[in-house]
Amino acid sequence: MNLLHLEYFRALADTQHVQKTGEHLHVSPSAISTGIRSLEQELGVQLFDRVGRNMKLNEYGKVFLPYVEDVFSSLQKGVGAVQAARDQQQHRVSFSIADAALYIGLVSQFREQYPDVLIRQLNRLPDRQGKLLDQADLDFIMTSQEIENCTLDSCVLFEEQMVVAVPPDHPLASAEPPRSIFEFQDEIFLMRTKPDYFQQRVDWMLNEIGFHPTYAMEMDSILRYRMFERGGYTLITTQRSQENEIPHCSVAIPIQEFAPFSLTKKLYWKKDVPLSPGALKFKAFLLETLGDDQT
Repeated sequence: MNLLHLEYFRALADTQHVQKTGEHLHVSPSAISTGIRSLEQELGVQLFDRVGRNMKLNEYGKVFLPYVEDVFSSLQKGVGAVQAARDQQQHRVSFSIADAALYIGLVSQFREQYPDVLIRQLNRLPDRQGKLLDQADLDFIMTSQEIENCTLDSCVLFEEQMVVAVPPDHPLASAEPPRSIFEFQDEIFLMRTKPDYFQQRVDWMLNEIGFHPTYAMEMDSILRYRMFERGGYTLITTQRSQENEIPHCSVAIPIQEFAPFSLTKKLYWKKDVPLSPGALKFKAFLLETLGDDQT
């Protein structure tokens, strides 16, 4: 059923005059008449009684009118729902950050500055093609892992240096930095699980250096920090992680062999998909907040 003809019917039922209806809808009277005839043919009944130049709604028209009103009312509600969804999307940012616990302060600071922007965050490692952006409907991926996809754009947020973290009472905790990793040969290292990208990077770095810990325990990142807090262990982490996760129970020791192996944290997003105002605010906030942070 033609929606335009329903609009003609609705307006004519109100004015009961073809000429006035045409003027109201900015169409010719003949278009109104043709539309009404087509609608009546489709229904198989007349909807108006012709009284001179006036069109009086008859019994069939009166039965039909409330349903037509419902149609336009539902459409208006649909338009409102779409507009509300659009407005909500405009004030939302969705992103993935592995090791999200490190960025609690950052996200809280963003919310304080932009309370109107809703946040949706995942703690998931991306694949090398960045398919996670589509799979999880994300605006951004924040990662140290290199993503190879020509349809994505990226920018560097900061560089971070890896360090060895030891308890405050460790013999080397107060020693003059930097130290050599080989001084920690007999330490018990708490390592992340092998699928973890950071651990893969650490394993590659240690292999390049030629260092192989005598003792190593493998566990997820949360348990690793909790075990470290109990004392007696050593771990390889970043300066940022040490400062955010275990500052009260650890000392970060710069390692001379680690100097060439800094991690680059990048932000990735889709090139050809416009970012919402909320996402643009988040991107600008990250660059402003983290851009000069080289820890």
